[in-house]
Amino acid sequence: MSIDEKLPRYIDSICKALNIKNDQELNQLMTLFEKHNSNHNEDIGNVNESMSDMDASISEEQKKNRNSLEIDPDKVMELLKEFYLEKKNKAKEQCK
Repeated sequence: MSIDEKLPRYIDSICKALNIKNDQELNQLMTLFEKHNSNHNEDIGNVNESMSDMDASISEEQKKNRNSLEIDPDKVMELLKEFYLEKKNKAKEQCK
């Protein structure tokens, strides 16, 4: 299989593992990656905003730039864990 054929399966697997159920949650994950990418490129530091503070709506320019993200592979798991924990904590708060 080519990478173009595998990619949708990889994305689907990640979404299932993170329990991403809608486009808004997927946009929150992408925003987290985008913020890390811009922070990395500008040498600002770590992402300190919670997902609830992130804007779920994305501009056309952000959509175009998603193909040019440059994130250290060692940071990907850290970001995925951060997303998952924030999502889990947010769900707990909503249940209270």
